[in-house]
Amino acid sequence: MENKSAVVIRFFRSLLDDALALCHRFGLGKEVAASRFIEYRRVVTGLVTALHDGGQDAAREEFHRDSALSMIALTEAAEFGDVGDFISQYGEHGVRRTLGRVLDGPVLPADEDPNSNDPRNRLFEFVIASKLWRAGLQPRLGDRPDVSCEVRGKTFFIECKRPLTARGVKGRITDAAAMLPDRIDATGGQALGVIALSLTRRLNLGDKLLVYRGEADGKEKLSRALATAAAFARSDWERLPGNIVGLLWHAITPALDESIHLYTIAQYMNVQPLAPSLSFEEQWFRLLYEALGRIWGHA
Repeated sequence: MENKSAVVIRFFRSLLDDALALCHRFGLGKEVAASRFIEYRRVVTGLVTALHDGGQDAAREEFHRDSALSMIALTEAAEFGDVGDFISQYGEHGVRRTLGRVLDGPVLPADEDPNSNDPRNRLFEFVIASKLWRAGLQPRLGDRPDVSCEVRGKTFFIECKRPLTARGVKGRITDAAAMLPDRIDATGGQALGVIALSLTRRLNLGDKLLVYRGEADGKEKLSRALATAAAFARSDWERLPGNIVGLLWHAITPALDESIHLYTIAQYMNVQPLAPSLSFEEQWFRLLYEALGRIWGHA
């Protein structure tokens, strides 16, 4: 009988294959061939083979040949593969240029600098848009704001930020706060602002495996880690203007569920309202929260 982890990781490889095939259909074959995702596919395939042929011990040995690369390969294969369905329905015209940029970038996030972090930043925009789409909304991609959507007639402008350090969390909140208010004001009060932050790099530089026992424990541990990281920037998000009504804190990481001996990928999103309780702004944001909560299981 095939190892459960082999099934899961093979599924991630299948998702990645589908996403790369979509890139080929969009005329991005050269970009795919030169992308970091080819290396990730090689690593994920090696893990699948090891799990299938030699079980957990062989997979552990294969994983630790280069644990940082293994972790990044699994994470980004899952993350990129997971947005494939959204990209497919959004259409080539709307995403081709940005998708080509996503394919670029260094293999390891630790090798990023301000000149090479745009590919993963753009991937995070796809991740947020994909979550909104899976929640039954109709997100739109853009440059300013990064993502927007409507909930019962109210428009949300969402700036997506991917800080690389604890200090960077504060800086990215400040950056988003400088971008959103004028664009919101230009709508005559018909829009509200949200800041989405990826804490994946902040929580895991490629050297950590989230170990938990059962789904509830995994959610609780990752949610707590997000909350701890977010608390560092409390003084910054407490000073945000009133038309920025919420924060989305997201992370994804390789994980091990010890209760069933399953290697997998864990991801979670903390949805944090900023508007005063029972205000109109809080009630509108709650509609967005409830939509997202249905896909994350914490509405």
